[in-house]
Amino acid sequence: MATKKSSISNDTASNDAFGELEQLRLIVFGQAKVELEAKIDSLQQNLSAEIVEMSAQFSANLSDLHKNMDAQFKALSNAISDVDSSREANKVALDETNSVLSSQLEMAENASKDDSDLIHKRIDEEVNKLESTVDASMHDILAQLERVTTELTSSKTDRKTLAQLLATMASNLDADN
Repeated sequence: MATKKSSISNDTASNDAFGELEQLRLIVFGQAKVELEAKIDSLQQNLSAEIVEMSAQFSANLSDLHKNMDAQFKALSNAISDVDSSREANKVALDETNSVLSSQLEMAENASKDDSDLIHKRIDEEVNKLESTVDASMHDILAQLERVTTELTSSKTDRKTLAQLLATMASNLDADN
């Protein structure tokens, strides 16, 4: 029965030491832990907000790209229709005055081809510009995501180090008792 009392008193003493250690831990690191958790929550919220904002910007840019492409295609169709109309008119006139207008018809066809090629070239350049802008935006988004991920990973490592220090302090306190 005496051994039971001594083991109970040892358990009580170790519980008291553990309770004191827990209080010390709360006093020393409690505010830092709360601040760290608040910073992590803030970072998560900021990251989520930035991702939503970037998604909205990407959607807007994509919508603008589609609108621009549709407008360019309509303009190209209208230009081609205009060229076709002028070609038909020239063909009728060519039938009436074949010898006089044959050279002028060739010049008009060449000019319309050059215009069409120029329009195609401009459309290709605009599409390439928009693709590079979208690619650059995507790379920026990925770089920001990687940076935030790295920050969060390093914060997790700091918590592990803190836990090891606390465990070492607890074992030192146990060794002193």
